[in-house]
Amino acid sequence: MSKIQKNTTKKVNTSQSSSLFEKTDLILSHSFTPYVLGALYFVVMSVISFSFHKVGDYGVETDFFWTYVPNAKELAQGIVTIDSFRGPMYPIALAFVEFFVGDFFISGMLLALVSASVFLVLSYKVINSLFNPYIALVVVLVTAANQTFVQYTYSSGTDMFFNMLAFSAIAMVLIPKSVTLKSVIMAGVFTGLAYLTRYNGVFLIAGFVIAMLLILRPIQWKNLALQLGAYIAVFFVVITPWGLHTLAQKGSFFFNTNYMNIAYEMYGKSQMSWDQFWYGGGNKEITSLTDLIFRDVGKFFSHI
Repeated sequence: MSKIQKNTTKKVNTSQSSSLFEKTDLILSHSFTPYVLGALYFVVMSVISFSFHKVGDYGVETDFFWTYVPNAKELAQGIVTIDSFRGPMYPIALAFVEFFVGDFFISGMLLALVSASVFLVLSYKVINSLFNPYIALVVVLVTAANQTFVQYTYSSGTDMFFNMLAFSAIAMVLIPKSVTLKSVIMAGVFTGLAYLTRYNGVFLIAGFVIAMLLILRPIQWKNLALQLGAYIAVFFVVITPWGLHTLAQKGSFFFNTNYMNIAYEMYGKSQMSWDQFWYGGGNKEITSLTDLIFRDVGKFFSHI
């Protein structure tokens, strides 16, 4: 082969490689790509779930059948049950889906499947915004193949639903190129919904404050104050109806008894069962989160 032919062949190969990379960039950067990946995951996991998941398991689905389904049934009858450990959002969503589907177990499976798919879509968007579409693709593929992620996609329960709502709150301020009032409002809405699903969703407020400090910098104090004010205001608008209900029924706007789980983790887990710890009569002095904190401040914060 002559030198001219070799150079021509090299140029053709280089041109083809460049064309391939350009096409790949175009596909991965397309606005539809995250939705296609989310839809593919939904289809694959739906086939698996509805083919093999015929009855509930003894893991997280015990809560689903013992707590969430009864609460959803009562909601459908106009009875609002106040759960001591969780908010009303998941039973509301479950009752809504069941109204159209006609089966609570299938409704729970659909909620998990949709939540997982939405999480993957948002993950792609966030990573693409922060880095590039290639890293976003890798993150989505690794997440979709993660055993724990697949397990909670497959199971009926609050885990994936809460995960989706919490990450949605984070995504609202990380996806846009700049933080706007609209993104702050949406972050507040999703934070409120996450809190109403699981009360530990309140951690998102601290995360939002830290994120805004990093994004806006201290030199923009006025803008920072306005964004934080709007976020907190929207959060309270979302949770206030439920807070007023628990205030009227239980005497507390932020009613929940999750301090019992924390206390058990701190003082009883290695020695006895949860029921023995609380109903055996040895911990009657702990009646609130405040009691738990001040019983041993150092131990509480080191444990948390």
